Amino acid sequence: MKKLIIIILSVNIILGSFMAVAQSTIISDPFLYSLIDRMIRNSGELNKEHLQKLLELDASIGNSAGRPERRQVIQSLEGLQYALNITSLNLSGLILNQNEFISLETKDFSPLDGLPELGFLDLSVNRVAHLPFKREFPKLKHLLLNHNQLSDLTFLHFMPALVYLNLDNNMVSNITIPDHLTKLRFLSAASNQLMTISLPHRLVRWPRKTGPDVKLN
Repeated sequence: MKKLIIIILSVNIILGSFMAVAQSTIISDPFLYSLIDRMIRNSGELNKEHLQKLLELDASIGNSAGRPERRQVIQSLEGLQYALNITSLNLSGLILNQNEFISLETKDFSPLDGLPELGFLDLSVNRVAHLPFKREFPKLKHLLLNHNQLSDLTFLHFMPALVYLNLDNNMVSNITIPDHLTKLRFLSAASNQLMTISLPHRLVRWPRKTGPDVKLN
């Protein structure tokens, strides 16, 4: 009976320790964790304070050593919501010899929603079908979404500072650029399924030397 009690207690202690570690891990994806850990040269468990020191992160396949097909795919972005000071985030995949190698395999982009200092975001070549952002990105200027599966561009309403937008090779049939995107200077939407395009009045009279560069074919 005593042996049984000891065994049960040991199992509970082990399970409790495992759960404590799991709960203390801010970044849930092991590969993303290792990338951030190396970036900030951390020697202990990552926490919110560490993530607030993260200013840039290049987790693209193009920045990885070795063959792209052997690169681990990021399964979750959970924890990046604490990177409140990050300015540049590259999560792009890669097209090599007409083959696509994705960097991400997740449908949950909510950890990126409304990151206050983010100025550059690259999600290209990742088969992204939906970006359900609901918070404003006050400083996002460059957004690369080419070679995905997007059809809904509602998220543009939350990007008032946008200067550069690449939508090439998606499934977009209707483009409506919100009127308050007054800083937009480059828009590319080649190789889509465009049927209707609605641009603010200031974008209609392009090209102009001081106006935006718009590429639709």
